[in-house]
Amino acid sequence: MGDNLVAAAPDDVIQKIEVFQEYVEKVVGVADYRNYFNAGVLLMNLDELRKFDFQEKFLYSLEKIKFAVAQDQDYLNRLCKGRVKIISNVWDKMPISNDTDTNDLKLIHYNLAFKPWHFEDILYKEYFWKYAKKTEFFDEIIKIRDNYTEEDRFNDKEGDKKLRKLAQKESDCVGDDRKNRRT
Repeated sequence: MGDNLVAAAPDDVIQKIEVFQEYVEKVVGVADYRNYFNAGVLLMNLDELRKFDFQEKFLYSLEKIKFAVAQDQDYLNRLCKGRVKIISNVWDKMPISNDTDTNDLKLIHYNLAFKPWHFEDILYKEYFWKYAKKTEFFDEIIKIRDNYTEEDRFNDKEGDKKLRKLAQKESDCVGDDRKNRRT
């Protein structure tokens, strides 16, 4: 990791959805959305974070800046930008894309509404169910799936729409200096 503060994979949601790309560049302040990382799987360089005085800067940021789209992840991306080791997304693969290449898949991150215990048509669901069957929680997971209603599924999909609208509104409320940034 060198002197980087964190190592993490690019966020697949951000990589695929334009409204979030604009949001992370304009609102969060990450110069290039391809460098916006997902904090679900995160390696932290604790020595460098202490030297950087991360805790004080994080608490200060919480008082002064209000991120509403991806809260903790947005703060981490803003504070750590320029000191992030981007790793392969095989270590934090999200089932949002149509990328069905599983040759080097290491870890699947069923984030947002992409949960095979809620929806039938989730990419990589076979891996979830394969390992869920091996746990003592399998019966409980089946109950969760069976009790997840159509109203719950509707609300998940509506939540996704609301998150996209919020990202658009946040982006619309700030200036756009991206064309003036050094690349």
